[in-house]
Amino acid sequence: GLHRHPFRITPEDDFIYMSQQHSRAYVYMSSAIWSSEGFVVISGEIGSGKTTLLKKTIRNLEGDLKLLNISYTNLESKDLFGLILRKAGIKVDDDSKVAMLFQITDYLERMAAEGTPVVLTIDEAQNLTRENLEDIRMLTGMESMGGPSMRVILLGQPELKQSVAAIPQLSQRVKLFFHLEGLTAAETAEYIDYRLLVSGHGGNKLFDDETVREIHNL
Repeated sequence: GLHRHPFRITPEDDFIYMSQQHSRAYVYMSSAIWSSEGFVVISGEIGSGKTTLLKKTIRNLEGDLKLLNISYTNLESKDLFGLILRKAGIKVDDDSKVAMLFQITDYLERMAAEGTPVVLTIDEAQNLTRENLEDIRMLTGMESMGGPSMRVILLGQPELKQSVAAIPQLSQRVKLFFHLEGLTAAETAEYIDYRLLVSGHGGNKLFDDETVREIHNL
């Protein structure tokens, strides 16, 4: 009865099993988007569901806001500013870092004047350099009439939290650090059943309890 592969490695947001901790992370990310001081760091091991969760958050966005989503993070110092401008649909006039900073500043001020929130989401953020993180701190420090001009969601592997904590001025701006742990044994069984259900399987239980325990252990 399957019409899709239930266990593909590629992140697919309609397959995401919302465990209690994934539900919490989703709420934190959503609240960061609509809070004037929103800055959330979500960490987790490879395969813990960070990218899929971000896709779900983006897909469910409603309302008037500007989303700048960056998923390529092996960047040199000024590349981050160039990427932000391109995601904002702005042509880079001068690729010097100072010139691009002024362009971003003008953009954030314009969006603030229009009352349009700007949200920067960065996946695989553990690859960002210290300079990249310092630049993000600087951008979030730009104040508009309603508070910080840019809301930020950073997602990455566990070392991301250490990288952020190593910059006290940045760490102070983060409203919430949240780490995605592995699933419990009960959640593992529910995860398997849920993915089979989404794939079209509605019949007998395919995996016995012993097999599910072994999967959870692995």
